[in-house]
Amino acid sequence: MLTVTDNPYDTSPNTDKGVDRPLRDGQLDLRISELEEAFQVMRHIGHGEGEMIARENLRKKGYKGASSHGLKGVDWASWKDRIYTEKVTALGHSFGAATVVEMLRHQDRFNWFSQGIILDIWRYVWSTRCSTFCH
Repeated sequence: MLTVTDNPYDTSPNTDKGVDRPLRDGQLDLRISELEEAFQVMRHIGHGEGEMIARENLRKKGYKGASSHGLKGVDWASWKDRIYTEKVTALGHSFGAATVVEMLRHQDRFNWFSQGIILDIWRYVWSTRCSTFCH
């Protein structure tokens, strides 16, 4: 009978192998890139460019992961100047909390991001990124 420790693909930090650093670093980088992209979409919508976002959206009816309604019927003009994109606060839980900490470390890259709320942080993520609090 196989146990969790017999699984060669187990990425749990509590195994004999420990944390899979390349995997976790890659996941963290991907998560940060996703947040950057989401922020840019919100910024476009807040600047009155919602119609452009809707046109470029691939989650239209007939596509995988699509909504049956898509973005039809959204009054994009009503969102103009209603999304505050300076001094943004992010909240993250577990791996998301580690993502928030990593973003706070890099104010040069995330100058729009001013504070974070971290809940039950996943501590294994950032132990090799820097030996002390980087910034």
